[in-house]
Amino acid sequence: QHNVKPITETGSASAEDPDTSAMPDEEPFTFVSGGQTQVFYSLADVEKLEDPRQLGGSAQFVTEILRLHRGLGSARGTDDSDDETALYQHFLAAAVEAIGAERGVIVLRDEARDKLRLGAIVPADKDIAVNRVVLRCVLREQQAVLCNDPAHDSRFQETDTVQRERIGSLIACPIMRGDTVAGLVYADVRERANAFRREHLVILHSVSRMLVVLLQRIAVKR
Repeated sequence: QHNVKPITETGSASAEDPDTSAMPDEEPFTFVSGGQTQVFYSLADVEKLEDPRQLGGSAQFVTEILRLHRGLGSARGTDDSDDETALYQHFLAAAVEAIGAERGVIVLRDEARDKLRLGAIVPADKDIAVNRVVLRCVLREQQAVLCNDPAHDSRFQETDTVQRERIGSLIACPIMRGDTVAGLVYADVRERANAFRREHLVILHSVSRMLVVLLQRIAVKR
């Protein structure tokens, strides 16, 4: 069983490092496309992608959705479990497999202390760094992120995490509880560009909504 561990200053899951504020102290970051490929998506943008006309009847998307549901299916027996870490881990593993990612993390906001904590991580025995551009975009701007070449995207030049972790593609979506960001779901692929499609935002958004229901159930039990 994977222990919940604090998120470090760079977003890495590590037991030895201290907590960091859920909302970074820098001035608000403005995301401007400047004619570049779209990387930041409002939740309204993501919900528009759910339109069947946008999805275009993609057989690949249908296959990925079925893969997600198969992955989540084995969690039904543990749906009433008090082991929230195991449930988060199961949801994340299903999402990572569905979109073909290599790694993933669920980051949760501890609203009482305004800190970030780790909900789940895949693989369970590895640390993952979530760069500050993603953290600010998702937690502050309430936007989803999809970048298929962050190492060569000027919008990610302010962080060295992408280069250090050799991230070829990344994707993230906020977990919204009403109008409040309760956390995020993040996934990436190392050393391979163009790993994700916009449809994968739909999958992560679906998972994030299911996680909200899970969070509410856990809150009621407490």
